[in-house]
Amino acid sequence: MFEPLGDTISTHVSGHQLLVTVGLLRMSDGSSLRALKNLTRIRAYDFNCHGYAIANGGFYIKNGDMQQWLDGTSLLEKTQNPRGGDLVVYRDAGGNVVHSAILTPHGRVEMAGGIQIYAKDISTTPPGRIVKLSSITWVPVEQGWAAPGTSIEYWRPADAKAP
Repeated sequence: MFEPLGDTISTHVSGHQLLVTVGLLRMSDGSSLRALKNLTRIRAYDFNCHGYAIANGGFYIKNGDMQQWLDGTSLLEKTQNPRGGDLVVYRDAGGNVVHSAILTPHGRVEMAGGIQIYAKDISTTPPGRIVKLSSITWVPVEQGWAAPGTSIEYWRPADAKAP
């Protein structure tokens, strides 16, 4: 459930500023996850990878907020034996969360690409000129985030039964 806390201007990593509602996604275990709800007409900001993987779209969740939630939730637990439906978390060389996706039963990841899919040179794109929706793509796990030093973790719902 989304609990709105108020509207504000948020600056995206691209430098674009947008009007959002800041709020908390209240989870069934009592944990909460800070999320942003897009209030602009620029549909590319409706959700990002974390918002898609955790909240099925509709929210933009910043990397640091994702880390804080993973540290405090009892809904997920790390697993060394991944299977379809698990959350895939990508970390940079420093251990920071940089991307997330959902593992498919066929060993690929389903992920939201967001605005980077449409404008590789996003910093040169004038605000308001991005009009496409966040995109859902399917790629091999190792291609979900291919930066040097990337590590991959798998998280499964804590109440999931073994097959």
